[in-house]
Amino acid sequence: MATLVGSRFASAENNAAASVTTVLEVRIQSGRQLIVHELYGRQHKTPLAVFMLRFPYALS
Repeated sequence: MATLVGSRFASAENNAAASVTTVLEVRIQSGRQLIVHELYGRQHKTPLAVFMLRFPYALS
């Protein structure tokens, strides 16, 4: 999970129409894995399963 930190993900294959986010931190809180990521200049905490559904495309 620590390898996700610093990775960028997109919501669509076409980067022009995609939302792109950067993983800042991976937390375990109350037994759930939370991804702390930056989207549109704000930090968001999202459960791992929801994050992977919203941002399925890894960017290099």
